[in-house]
Amino acid sequence: MREFAFDIVYETGADPVMDVFIEHPTLVAEALHGCVTEDRFWRIERLIGPTAALDAVERLRLDETVRTASVTETDCSATRYHDVLERSDDERVIYSHVENVEDGESVQTLAGRYLPHGSLYCSTRRENRHCWRIFMKSDEKVGLLYDALGANLREGLSFHMGHLCDAERWGHDSLGSIALPRISGPRCARPSITATTGRHARLRSTNWPRNSTCRGRHSPIGCAGPKNGSCRGISARPDNYSYSQVSSIRS
Repeated sequence: MREFAFDIVYETGADPVMDVFIEHPTLVAEALHGCVTEDRFWRIERLIGPTAALDAVERLRLDETVRTASVTETDCSATRYHDVLERSDDERVIYSHVENVEDGESVQTLAGRYLPHGSLYCSTRRENRHCWRIFMKSDEKVGLLYDALGANLREGLSFHMGHLCDAERWGHDSLGSIALPRISGPRCARPSITATTGRHARLRSTNWPRNSTCRGRHSPIGCAGPKNGSCRGISARPDNYSYSQVSSIRS
């Protein structure tokens, strides 16, 4: 894959959300963006910082009259949905879905116009900088995105090139602290996972329910597969089958 990295720098007063980051230098946000096209995208953003700053960002995100997606002179007209997935004194996790984008342009919609479908978008906000890393199958049209960003940013925003190179380092931990809730009900007994790094994921003893046909998320190995992220559902074993010793899952 190829990686395209760049920063957009904001002057004070150019964007109400970025103003909160400028006013609170310890506030940091990391986000993943998906299903990016010319007129829609979703984002999950994890913010860490002082409570006052988190409350300010949350208010702006949930306020339908505040439009901050556009990086061009014209505001984006769009259907927006925001929800707070996690809230504490020093952290917020906010989900956003934006669709039917018209008029103005965001980084996502511009990128969705020129870059291959399925590209992965990561971003970090800190102080006056919104840093972007885009991972893509091909950089054939990345020059068109470069030109569009450089030529169309609204007043108060400036584009700063990072790099264009082979993607060799992920280095992003937006979802590092997000844990799935425990599954309730008599579906499938799940093992305790003692290691999920490296090539193997180790399991402790577990019994299978009678006549189990669980796969994927509810299989005895769940999604704790090898480090490369592959996850294969495994059909149920006989009723008396159990892991009596530590075993390993091989890719």
